[in-house]
Amino acid sequence: MRKYIFGLILVLGVGCSSSPKQMTLASQPADISLDELEQYWEMKYESFSFDSSAEYKNRPKGYVKIRYLIDSTGNVFEPKVVESEPSGVWDDQGMEAIKELKYLPSKDNPTKIPVYVTTEFQFKEVLEQR
Repeated sequence: MRKYIFGLILVLGVGCSSSPKQMTLASQPADISLDELEQYWEMKYESFSFDSSAEYKNRPKGYVKIRYLIDSTGNVFEPKVVESEPSGVWDDQGMEAIKELKYLPSKDNPTKIPVYVTTEFQFKEVLEQR
């Protein structure tokens, strides 16, 4: 397998978990835009990459928009693809990326208000490295 780094509108973080996460809501979730996210939550990690197999080298560039819940502990729940172009081509990789996200409350969110937000992941064409 070759290692590829996918271009993302948002620089993502890598996290891991050994047991199923339990959703925790300190209050009713707010529905916010991506521009407002930093007022509530900050990503725990600054970069994101993963290994991919040869099957991705023939995929055209595209994007996936995924709506998800950030609970009061900074974990992600309820991811749902709301738009993608080309339709369905990168949905699987967008959903894999969402599973890796972990957030920390911003200084403006001491009560850890949970939020629903939509993030767009942009994927570049994968070119075979020689």
